[in-house]
Amino acid sequence: MDEAAEQLARLPKDSSDGYTLLVRGFQAMNERQFDAAVSLFEQKTGTIKAGQPVSTSNILALDFQGYCQEWAGRPNESRATFERIVQAILPTPNSVVSPESRGTRSFLALAYAGLGDKENALKQARQAVIDYENDAVVRPGAEHSLARIQARFGDVDSAMDVLSHSLEVPGGVTPGDLRFSPFWDPLRKDPRYQQLLVGKEKLGLNK
Repeated sequence: MDEAAEQLARLPKDSSDGYTLLVRGFQAMNERQFDAAVSLFEQKTGTIKAGQPVSTSNILALDFQGYCQEWAGRPNESRATFERIVQAILPTPNSVVSPESRGTRSFLALAYAGLGDKENALKQARQAVIDYENDAVVRPGAEHSLARIQARFGDVDSAMDVLSHSLEVPGGVTPGDLRFSPFWDPLRKDPRYQQLLVGKEKLGLNK
């Protein structure tokens, strides 16, 4: 965490680069500075023009913006953000999510979870894993999102199964993410979760 903050501090403080804003938002979120994270994500998503397609990176930023608004005690803003994501991905009742839209289904799943719609959240998250079954690049991210949703809705056993696997594959969840991300707070008291961290640290994989 400290090393990441040091590296980010080397970048211009007033940078408006979208990727830089996204990474700084992640850092603030993991430091539990939720209002600061919201501000950073809003700087990125504020570039979205009305009527224009929303890029996958902006949808991802909106997802994290919505969760940080929730964790900051701003539920009305959070709900509006998640509804905005659903509208962007499924603008009409007949809209469908294309499997070719890499990551979009997982982002939609996270938005449904933020709205408390467990059924649609899990449906989309599981379908995303199926969509990318043979894609070693995107599948780990889809599994990561599924575990976040399972943790949110209290399905600890399923989340633990996904995380145990995800830690073993390239591009999967990292020990650093497990240590700091607020998404995993519902799992932290589970002894199996603590064992995941301890086991990786013993192997020297805690970077």
